[in-house]
Amino acid sequence: MQTCERCLAKAVIGAVLRAILFQRAFGTIVPGTRAVLGLTLPCIVASELDNAVDAKVDEIYRAIEHQTAGSNRGRQTTAVISFCQEQVKRTWYSKTIEEVPWEEYNVTIEMLSGQTEKERNKIDNITKKQLSAFLMALVIFADTHKAHAPPITNNDILPFPWKIALS
Repeated sequence: MQTCERCLAKAVIGAVLRAILFQRAFGTIVPGTRAVLGLTLPCIVASELDNAVDAKVDEIYRAIEHQTAGSNRGRQTTAVISFCQEQVKRTWYSKTIEEVPWEEYNVTIEMLSGQTEKERNKIDNITKKQLSAFLMALVIFADTHKAHAPPITNNDILPFPWKIALS
């Protein structure tokens, strides 16, 4: 779970999504970084990818905003980032291409609103610790779990279809 202050929600969501996409980019990329709460997170410098991620960040943010906050909890949602492999499904008279996920990341985002400066600082410290732990776990997972990736058949930055959905 990634907890964040309302004013930092878009930056944190974008940083998490971009870090995941960075770890699964197998093509030739231009690496970049994004700073969130003093942490430097990796990203891919590509305008079409940035536009797609920004659209998903806005969608996730709106989904969280439209929820009613619980008494002790903030608003939250889960984003599922899927990397798929295209497989041809053949029948007697036709063939269709379907996307079968080979890896999925479930990221729960919780948005809190601190009433005082002290509460906001506490939430920011929690966010920073969670973001740092998330990045380290992501790097370790991506490095140790490579064997299941399907063969690369093109030279795209992200050679596999990917999608981000809300669950």
